[in-house]
Amino acid sequence: MEHTVLGERLHTMRRRQNLSQSDLAAKAGVTVTTISGIESRGVDVRGSTLMVLAQVLDVSADYLLGICDDPEPCRTSRTPRTARASAALAADDQATTSAAPPVATETPPGRQQTAQAPRRPRKPRRAGKE
Repeated sequence: MEHTVLGERLHTMRRRQNLSQSDLAAKAGVTVTTISGIESRGVDVRGSTLMVLAQVLDVSADYLLGICDDPEPCRTSRTPRTARASAALAADDQATTSAAPPVATETPPGRQQTAQAPRRPRKPRRAGKE
């Protein structure tokens, strides 16, 4: 079992807030396996997942990673880097999930584009014929 600073701090902060692994997973939008893997086996974490976990636990990502020992999230007049990145991710998610216009398909050379009628179901094959 490889315990990492991230795994230990995630476990500690989760327990301080009286959250089970499944509670934290539900709040962060990840699986229980992800939380368990981070805490006990040092599973690598995506940056976006780390940011969400830090926000849910109300700590800084730097604290979870062991970069600093202050669990308090940045509370300066400037927008913290994680908040800017989070906003950028949210904007990106919104852009990709919004209704995009249908993608035009190319008509193969030599064919005219026409509305296609639904295809008829094929007749079943006779026994003995291949």
